[in-house]
Amino acid sequence: MALMLGVAVDVVTFNNDIGWMNTVFKFYEQAWVLWGIGCGYLLYLLISRWLMPFSVNRYKFIWVFSLVGLIISASVFPILGTQARLNDRFQTLPMTLDGMAYMEMSTYSDPNGPIELKNDLRAIEWMRENVLGSPVILEGRAPLYRWGGRISVYTGLPSIVGWDWHQTQQRMAFGQEVNNRSQVVDLIYNTENENHAIDLIDYYDVRYVVLGELEHLYYNTSGLRKFDNMIGNGLDLAYQYPAVNPKVKIYSRVP
Repeated sequence: MALMLGVAVDVVTFNNDIGWMNTVFKFYEQAWVLWGIGCGYLLYLLISRWLMPFSVNRYKFIWVFSLVGLIISASVFPILGTQARLNDRFQTLPMTLDGMAYMEMSTYSDPNGPIELKNDLRAIEWMRENVLGSPVILEGRAPLYRWGGRISVYTGLPSIVGWDWHQTQQRMAFGQEVNNRSQVVDLIYNTENENHAIDLIDYYDVRYVVLGELEHLYYNTSGLRKFDNMIGNGLDLAYQYPAVNPKVKIYSRVP
């Protein structure tokens, strides 16, 4: 099956794909899982039926030596590569597979100003622990390869628009809709008209509105001020951190 998938994606591709890129990415993920399962069982057979009991044989020795060398060389990257990646983050971290560990002690240097990531980390943890289902969230945008979309990324919750260029690239037929949604996000944050903001929030079925350091860096202060004014009149304050001089607030839409 793994071999067939590898061959198939050289012949067949999805409509509107970017060349073969997404077809290859998605099906190769499955192919490598199948290769891993098959090779794991094959290794078991080699050890249990052919290498044990071990007898002195020149050809067997060469085979075993090559197999051990291959396994060791393949095992180097997960150890050394993980360490190198950790050292390449904002702060040097201990060996960990926690993809959020760096946020505890790191500050993101956005061109518009610094963002203390632990504040977003607390908000992300709160949402993962307290938000049920998959409600739509509203969070600020930023240019490519910056901190925009961080709440959606780390919670899995849908937002009005994600990484705008990635969405445009992957859904070329809906490029205008992606652009429209990007403008809507900017408008909701920037407008001083509370009724207009609520209308757009309801239109996109937004349940939670995020207001953190990133939003303060990218949107007008006069527009952001309206969210506090809307508490009790369309919005509730569901979360803030820290309690004094909060850096991140999350508002919930009151039906």
